[in-house]
Amino acid sequence: MIIHEEKAPFSRLMKLLMLALVVYVVGIMLLAMSIEEPPPEVVYIIFPVLTAVFLWAYASFFSMKFSITDSAVVASMWPFRSRVGFKEIESIEVVQKLPWWLGWGLRMWYRRGAMQAFVSQRKPSLLIHKKKGRIKKILLTTQDPEEFKKKVEEAMKS
Repeated sequence: MIIHEEKAPFSRLMKLLMLALVVYVVGIMLLAMSIEEPPPEVVYIIFPVLTAVFLWAYASFFSMKFSITDSAVVASMWPFRSRVGFKEIESIEVVQKLPWWLGWGLRMWYRRGAMQAFVSQRKPSLLIHKKKGRIKKILLTTQDPEEFKKKVEEAMKS
């Protein structure tokens, strides 16, 4: 049963970057189509593949959401999903600043304790430390990390 669910917040910068990417891809396609006789591999292979990859990435990124169920914290970014059971949680903290090199979207690191990050903006975020498992930390860029932390702690007590 879902106790709380929210969509990931996105900064204006991210929305503008995605819009710029859409304009860029459409512009490249229109430019290539303006050629008198575009090569068939461009028309039948490259454009459909490029369009499919772009639409998949766009839909995936903007589908990022975080949930608290009666037994776990769930982060999803279609088609990926990460679930951390309450029994697996060692501690929860709010991280005030994310490094610039972190990037956006779903990120994974395997050095010094594996970490998985669901990043939608450069704001304070929630960091969950796990007791065991291959992935030791999960970072979530929730709308209000302090409030989300309180809700997780309340759900863990009940």
